[in-house]
Amino acid sequence: MLAGRFNLMFGLTSTVFAQLDIAQAPLSLSSGVAPNILLALDDSGSMDSEILLPTNDGALWWHTGRKSFVGLNGNDELETGAINVNKAGNANGTWKKYVYLFPNGSGVGNRVYDDSNNDHYAAAPLPEFAYLRSPDFNKAYFNPKDLYLPWPTVGDNRFSNIDASAAPSDPTRGNYVFDLTATIDSDRDGHRFMFFDGMSLPNGGSANRKVARKVEYFPATFYLLDPLPDDFAYTGATLSGTAPDGARLIGYEIKSANFSSTAAYAAMMKNFANWFSYYRKRHLAMRAGVAHSFFDVRKARVGEFTINRRADVEMQDLSSDSARNSLYRTLYSRGGN
Repeated sequence: MLAGRFNLMFGLTSTVFAQLDIAQAPLSLSSGVAPNILLALDDSGSMDSEILLPTNDGALWWHTGRKSFVGLNGNDELETGAINVNKAGNANGTWKKYVYLFPNGSGVGNRVYDDSNNDHYAAAPLPEFAYLRSPDFNKAYFNPKDLYLPWPTVGDNRFSNIDASAAPSDPTRGNYVFDLTATIDSDRDGHRFMFFDGMSLPNGGSANRKVARKVEYFPATFYLLDPLPDDFAYTGATLSGTAPDGARLIGYEIKSANFSSTAAYAAMMKNFANWFSYYRKRHLAMRAGVAHSFFDVRKARVGEFTINRRADVEMQDLSSDSARNSLYRTLYSRGGN
């Protein structure tokens, strides 16, 4: 059920969030009494995921018997081109769970989960898995046609466009940064990608056992089913990737040499960097959605609580600048548990 809700939420972009017009008072009341609004925020570990597919928990599932991420639909029946759903949803000897695309080790602001026996792996940035880096399939991934705004500044919660050469993994938690303009090639623990028997390896050949490998990749890359419109001024060579059904995906690397103007490159890279730091994970997009939605709301009392770490709810009167700032400070501190 949660996965369905995620699909609805993450189909929205920051542009849509900014256009929401929430009523300042209950429509059924004429006295002008400020409404009380209570928010339940999901802080479960799955909110740390960078993958959002129409599958159980939105994850990518490798079936060790079929040696594939595709072919089994929601009824566990064979279906050509279907991304494995894993109806039962358990990670075990048969089903291996993938949730990350940009592994950067565990810790505050980094990955919530280390690689375990059967789950929480990072999927390799290889052409055969290009659909994971395509908004046409992974609804959490960067879409060049959408505008990704920074989280709104409220009081001492201040945010601006992200520096692509030092993009925070999380804007408020931890201090790890990515250089999105340079190739990544890390062999550190928690930074590698997991391969199982039957998967293609980055240097050729196939894995014959479970093995974690480093993979060189350029992070500011995306794939589309249809060509990028000409008004993006992309003139460089494209990559070739594969969709779940084997169809060709067109890949784009956001490098200055691939654009006809410096301005076009800068605009695309700024948008990607903002997506990366403010929207890449489910909990990042959740914080963005709530923050943008309530930005112009003043005539309401709002409280929030997290599903896992429950505590007494403190209602904040949004007509008060200090209370509004307190609500946003708490909201921006949330993450996956």
